[in-house]
Amino acid sequence: MTVISAILTRQCTAISSDSLITEVRDNGSRIPVEWERSKVARIPKFRGSASYWGLATYGRWSTFDWLQSQARAAEAFDTLEEFARSFRQSLENELAKLRFRNPIDSGIGIHLTGYEHIDGYWIPELLLCSNFADPSYSRICCLHLSRETFHTLNNVPSADEHREPRFRLSVKDALQNGAMLIYNNGDPLMFNPSAKSFLQLISTIRQRGLLNDPDSPATYRSIARRPIEIVSAAQQDFCRAGTRFVGGRIHDLVVTPAGEYSSTSGD
Repeated sequence: MTVISAILTRQCTAISSDSLITEVRDNGSRIPVEWERSKVARIPKFRGSASYWGLATYGRWSTFDWLQSQARAAEAFDTLEEFARSFRQSLENELAKLRFRNPIDSGIGIHLTGYEHIDGYWIPELLLCSNFADPSYSRICCLHLSRETFHTLNNVPSADEHREPRFRLSVKDALQNGAMLIYNNGDPLMFNPSAKSFLQLISTIRQRGLLNDPDSPATYRSIARRPIEIVSAAQQDFCRAGTRFVGGRIHDLVVTPAGEYSSTSGD
């Protein structure tokens, strides 16, 4: 497991993740096997990114390496929608090749972000590709793909029709009016309370007009990083040896509607 966060605003899309990868031994303890490598891949074709939690490696198979191969494959597609559907099918095919002793070990979630050009506007989207059955991440189901922005803004179920221009333009209008879409995934009981508290604080600062440099992508990059830093520091300070699952180098990536990337971690 890992934790990732994504922030979508009119200024940019900002992604952050820890880098710790662990192997779980038969006695339930976690052995660190990676502290540095990124879990965030650029997808330049669609001014986007892909970041994952859950399954990291299985034998010679690596989720991050697969994400990078998909980023290259994106060049063959004309739209984010087409690419996302191929992405889901490709991941399903890859998972079918692997043989897991415990089905939950195949659990994976991916945030796929990108911009779509509609009526002259570059509009961000976050798609969720995952086989987790619910937010507890304790059950596995079929691999699903869903658009997340419209239904998050309007508190309605995600639907395929949300790809249509009228829904996408509604998202554009909300972001132009100051909406900030926030997505966090990982261990919900460990991560969500601290993340929600911090992001509520940020929302209050924004609503009061007190946010420093509110038009800078660097501001939202820092906002995306902070919940990861909080959980990582708490686990470092207070978790018993062999139980930590968040830590290592914190990675971040920002992309603007113009397709300009920046990162403090070299991603």
